[in-house]
Amino acid sequence: DSSRTEDYLGRILALNPASVPAMMERGIVLFDDRRFEEAARQFDAALKVNPRDKWVLAHRSAVALLMSELSVAAEYRRRALAVDKSFDHLERIIGDHLVALYRFADAIPYYRQSLSLDPDSVSALHGLAKALAYTGAGEEAAALLERAKERQTGFVDPWRRNLLAVEKLLADEYVEVKGSGFKFRFHRDDAEVLKEYLLPLHAQARSVLGRKYGYEPEEEVTIEVFHTWADFSVRTIGFKGFSALGACFGKVITLVSPSDLVLRQQDFMWSATVWHEYTHVLTLGLSKARVPRWLTEGFSVYEEKERNPAWERGMDRELFDAYHNKDIVPLKLLNRLFRGPRILFGYYQGGLIVDYLAREYGFDKVVKFLRGYGEDRSEESLFRSVFGISRREFDRRFLAHVKKTRIDKLRFEPQLNDRTLGRMQADASDHEALLLVGWAYAQRQNPIDASRYLQKVLRDDPENGRAKLLHAELLRQRGATEDAAAAYREGFAAGASDFDSHVRFGQLLEGADDAAGAIEQYQRAKDCWPGCTDQKVAPPLLLARLYRELGRQDDAMAELRAFCELTGRAFQPRLELAEIERKRGDRRAEARYLREAAEIDPFLRRLHVRLGDALVALEQLPAAIKEYEVALAVPADLDRDNVLSDPSAPPIGEADSAEADGAAICVKLARIYLQMEESEKAQAWLSRAIEMAPDSDAATEGLSKQTQN
Repeated sequence: DSSRTEDYLGRILALNPASVPAMMERGIVLFDDRRFEEAARQFDAALKVNPRDKWVLAHRSAVALLMSELSVAAEYRRRALAVDKSFDHLERIIGDHLVALYRFADAIPYYRQSLSLDPDSVSALHGLAKALAYTGAGEEAAALLERAKERQTGFVDPWRRNLLAVEKLLADEYVEVKGSGFKFRFHRDDAEVLKEYLLPLHAQARSVLGRKYGYEPEEEVTIEVFHTWADFSVRTIGFKGFSALGACFGKVITLVSPSDLVLRQQDFMWSATVWHEYTHVLTLGLSKARVPRWLTEGFSVYEEKERNPAWERGMDRELFDAYHNKDIVPLKLLNRLFRGPRILFGYYQGGLIVDYLAREYGFDKVVKFLRGYGEDRSEESLFRSVFGISRREFDRRFLAHVKKTRIDKLRFEPQLNDRTLGRMQADASDHEALLLVGWAYAQRQNPIDASRYLQKVLRDDPENGRAKLLHAELLRQRGATEDAAAAYREGFAAGASDFDSHVRFGQLLEGADDAAGAIEQYQRAKDCWPGCTDQKVAPPLLLARLYRELGRQDDAMAELRAFCELTGRAFQPRLELAEIERKRGDRRAEARYLREAAEIDPFLRRLHVRLGDALVALEQLPAAIKEYEVALAVPADLDRDNVLSDPSAPPIGEADSAEADGAAICVKLARIYLQMEESEKAQAWLSRAIEMAPDSDAATEGLSKQTQN
């Protein structure tokens, strides 16, 4: 969490402005955020206090090297060795900074040089192991970690232990599958299902994005798909708790399998993650791994939406709140978000920036800007030469663009953070400020302070619509539903409107059996936030449920369709739509929704069976064969129906056991091969059906067909 690091460093320097260790640590933070010029100034300030600090001299030499100031780097190196001629950390420090900047391949020779000076350096062994692991040389990395472990007898290093454990896991439980330009490592339980999806999607990404960016990696790219989120996290950062779903280190990509239980409960779009991570391969390659984090993530988020507008991040509300809290970060500080709790917002803002630059200046210019980093040019000079503006001017224009195209189209009461709330309380002299503070306290479930600010507004302006809605919210929290309903009506009649108030009033009306009134409020909530994809409060889902209860199936279906157009993360709505389309006889639409559902969770046997059935009806027999075979490959202990135990899930057919289900699928495959006049393959599937469940109806049918043939 870089903000907390910065806070502690600030507190140290407030106590002792001449603290060389604190100044050095602050310089390291700036260095690893690619703020090279500021880092150099910080190291220089430390050297004014102690010109002979060999550690500061080493970091100053490293930053000069990465700024291509070779003679300056050599001078600081000379000064460090003049202080201590046996100082052997110079190369290791360069390697550490390169690793922090994701330049893993560039770091390797510096670590090797460091180890040639001191073969027992644990820090150099660890650094080289990390760089090798993230460039695909896991076995050599593990050997280095074992060497480091031997040199620290009795000391347990948790990062090292975790990395060794995950390397052993890869060796023991994972299988290797080759694809064109790729090497995949799947957990043995995932492999048969995932290879049918991830291989063709990666091949498509390589082709489509390669043409778009004019770049194709020369080396094979390794894709490691981890069975659990915990294992993925350990492989990626060395510890559990990493909140991402994938990571790219250049020619190595780590992903989480969609079979992970936690992700399945969140409708994880593994397909969007594949597209996102492969874009990193291109942006890292084009920039020689010198691209700042905000830009490489920005390109990847941008390409998600370019590929499929429904691959959204659902962060409109976070953007709205960030704008009102003045938390939309200037470019100069944006990399810092990727080292703290706002990392997901960093991804989102980066995507908005690339989208803005592409629309404003053309995509080719944004790629030219990206390539400029590979020439070790500064961000400021790149902005001026490619876009003709300074970073400061860009920040101003981007903020105006966000306000015009996004913020002004949303109607919420902002959720103020504690810092903004403290500032607003001090300045609460007008109705706008008073209401913002009142709403902030209501959002914190603090009715006493909320009421205090509310009364100040109502005393001066008793017809204020926003104040009436705040009053309604406080009444609702208190359980006074009738009074709350009256206050909502008065607030809306006075011209106020915000998303949460409409949804909450709609829910109150539903509770009072006023379905028509609830429908009206949910429709008005749509106007406040047209792109809402939060499945707990999304108006299309609220309306679909209500319409179903009223028997208005066509209206319910229309709302579900609208929601699925907004987001690719809606798994159950897609299954529901597929079933409706099947009953209506539109097998093409059914197949579409089932394919989209598989892009969220392919570990659901009945999904593949139903998709296979739809494809048979559409006479797409090779595609149907693939789906039936994937259905058979889904392990019972990973099948979504078994793991998440959905009691509403309809069965595949009349079968009453997994074996009988499997036999029924085998018979379906046999029927296709008979239709294709491939009797040998048909007989093989019929025999497998009889073997799997000899007493089942499918086996009986299989015996009958074998007799006929």
